Amino acid sequence: MKHLVEFVRATGVRWLWPLLAGVLAANMALAVLAFANATPVIQAVVLTIAATTVIGTALLVKLLARTALSLEEARQDDEAAYLHLREAIDEMPAAIELFDEQDRVVVYNRRMEEMYPQLEKSMVLGQTFEEQLRSTAQPGWPEGATPVEQEAWINQRLNERGATDGPQLQRLPDGDWAYLYETRTTSGWVATVRVNVTEMIRQREALDLARLQARVADIRLREATDAMPAGLEMYDTEGRLAFYNQQLLQMYPEMAQALELAVEKGHTYEDLLRFSIRTGLVPEAQGREDEYVVEVMNSLGISDEPRVVATPSGRWLHVYEKRTRSGGVVSVRLDVTASIEAGRALADANEQLARLSTTDGLTGVANRRFFDLSLSSEWQRSTRNREPLSLLMIDIDHFKLYNDRYGHLAGDECLRRVAQVLDDCIRRSGEVVARYGGEEFAVLLPGTNIEAAVMIAQRCLDGTVQASIPHADSPTSPRLTLSIGVATLVPVPGSNSTTLVEHADIALYEAKRAGRARLQRASAVA
Repeated sequence: MKHLVEFVRATGVRWLWPLLAGVLAANMALAVLAFANATPVIQAVVLTIAATTVIGTALLVKLLARTALSLEEARQDDEAAYLHLREAIDEMPAAIELFDEQDRVVVYNRRMEEMYPQLEKSMVLGQTFEEQLRSTAQPGWPEGATPVEQEAWINQRLNERGATDGPQLQRLPDGDWAYLYETRTTSGWVATVRVNVTEMIRQREALDLARLQARVADIRLREATDAMPAGLEMYDTEGRLAFYNQQLLQMYPEMAQALELAVEKGHTYEDLLRFSIRTGLVPEAQGREDEYVVEVMNSLGISDEPRVVATPSGRWLHVYEKRTRSGGVVSVRLDVTASIEAGRALADANEQLARLSTTDGLTGVANRRFFDLSLSSEWQRSTRNREPLSLLMIDIDHFKLYNDRYGHLAGDECLRRVAQVLDDCIRRSGEVVARYGGEEFAVLLPGTNIEAAVMIAQRCLDGTVQASIPHADSPTSPRLTLSIGVATLVPVPGSNSTTLVEHADIALYEAKRAGRARLQRASAVA
């Protein structure tokens, strides 16, 4: 009886009960008839038929009951699987819809409701894709669309329905972004999946903005570095050229192609240095190329002092090279040509000033100031080395009479000619001819003994005679003559250089008293 009840409940077959009642009634009628008038044989047959009918009916009912239970279990399994499937679809992070062959919605998940909250749930199932499009297409959607543009957008979506290979990027009504995947099955159904990619789009937009800002910053940096009055190079941690500015190209136009190729091919500082040496851009490296490269590479980025280099165009540069925190190298080249030229001009001016301050303006030989400085210096050196120091004191004989006869301009020319004769008589470094005052000259001879000093004095006398300068009013000779006093001393500690001058001056006085036009040795000789 339990199986019959389950069968009826599972199948809904309400006629089973009347059928069973009819079978029982028929069997009972046959039994009554058989026992009422029939022969024993007929009764046996009737009873056999009735029993067979009852048994068959019972077996049929049992079979139907088992079938009903199997169907019920299958239905319950299907319902459970469907519920699990719906739960799984609802939990998926993407919005899912399934459309039948008439493009009507047959199933969708919770994510779809969240993505399109304006959809009425009761209207979604059974809607066609086109109806769905039109219900979601609010005024101005897609973003800023006119009614005509909106209609065109709907037609385009219908034409593309299930025909695209990749995802379509769509803007959702709430401003979010989604990737739409549409797949048409072999039976004509369409499965759609929408994945919210708003965060990815925002990250991409932020990345694009950052890249744009980086490009703008790079352009501004390049503009700033190109405007700098200095050549700039930047090398990475591997020593490869990463950046250079336009000012560097102006300093080295011959390097333009090499610099461009260096950035493209990853050439290093040393590669560029060797290239510049090979092309003759580094004159100071010629003949010692490898040694120069080693010197530069060993000091690269560690010296606080700039290197001074010359360019082929004749410019002078200060090269500052420093290492960055990351291990790269920044090289800055400043044009210091103006400063160097100004320094050279100043040095030349100082040299000229020094020369003027120590040179007699009329004769061109040393003046009295330079003579005093030289005498003091050589006196000290001779004292240390215990060497002889000689001095010639020279006077032009009767020079006043020369001026009176020929005039002061001729007298000045006479002083210049005598100075030239005396200067031609000295030959060693350190020997000094000086105008001591008026028509008087002095010749300082370091490391010279008295005999050598006398020989030089005689050379001066002979040179004056050879010059043959007329002196018509001279009581000594019709040609200009000199009187020379010669003195030699070996200075001792504590002595004074004026002693040598005094001895030479006394000797000069004696030469004049003896008749002039001669030399006289000092009586005090070391």
